Amino acid sequence: MRLTLVTDETNWDELIHGLPGHGVYQAWSWGELRKGPHREVRRYALVEGGQVRAAVAVELRRLAHVPWRIAYAPRGPLWRDGRDLGVLLGDLRRELSKLSVLHLKINPDRPPSEDATLKSLGFARVSHPGRTFGGILPELSARLRLAASVEALRGAMEPEARRRIRQAERRGLRVEQSGPGGLRELYPWLQATADRQSFFLPPRETLHEIVRVWTERGEGALLLARSEGRCVGGALCSFFGEEGVGHFLADDPSSRHLSTAYALYDAGLAEAAARGCRFFDLGGIHSTADDGLFDFKRQFGALAVRLVGEWNLPVRRLPYALLSVASRGRLPRRI
Repeated sequence: MRLTLVTDETNWDELIHGLPGHGVYQAWSWGELRKGPHREVRRYALVEGGQVRAAVAVELRRLAHVPWRIAYAPRGPLWRDGRDLGVLLGDLRRELSKLSVLHLKINPDRPPSEDATLKSLGFARVSHPGRTFGGILPELSARLRLAASVEALRGAMEPEARRRIRQAERRGLRVEQSGPGGLRELYPWLQATADRQSFFLPPRETLHEIVRVWTERGEGALLLARSEGRCVGGALCSFFGEEGVGHFLADDPSSRHLSTAYALYDAGLAEAAARGCRFFDLGGIHSTADDGLFDFKRQFGALAVRLVGEWNLPVRRLPYALLSVASRGRLPRRI
């Protein structure tokens, strides 16, 4: 096996499509969006006999006031089995050490049964006290398997969801796709929802660039719900490989009688199925018991899926330990 630095866009997206757990946060487009003055993105593949066994895209960010960087693999790495992961991380750790990286943070799209594998490789779990959904990306999500047609999708929903979708149609609510210009109308509802539910919302300029890149590449859609021509809600969805994801959904509270959220989810699921996705992630939930958010999402046929969570692997052990103590424990949680 050999670790290869991948610099070709076409090769990268094609090779990760064949690996378990691939998603938009390991896609080429997301890495390009994350680049900045103090941040670069590198992509590595572990190849054996012409077959890609594992891969990871890592963001490298320089820390202020010290000559070190930290590395983050959002929803990565991707691997076929524990042996492949071990080889990937052994080689990657040496590469990151040359780049003055203190530690590597990961949160792969894998089940909690991978805990033992990660611990055996030297990872330590990262906790985020007080965060509604846990780490940088949710550990507990509502996901569903997509049917091939709108009729089959709705057939898998609970009766209340189907009723509310028909209600939205009867009351004249329409969902349309928009480019980044649609954010001007939607952003106030997104900001109000983020404040109410305590989740992170990127600045408008950042979100504008995400929508622009995803829509131009055919990897996403901004959905706007309109009533009598006025925007009363919307959602941002991505579509990459087998998975569609609903990233943000918001509506005008004064228009809830229109069943806006139901119409938006229905449109997002239908678009994902039309683009060939097999699964759809409706986003994070708090728990599976007494959780109104999950009660709402499971009306569409979603099940609760728990992931392995967020883990750190020290690369430069001594400076990592010293800076962790000096930062009062905040360093392990940074990205």
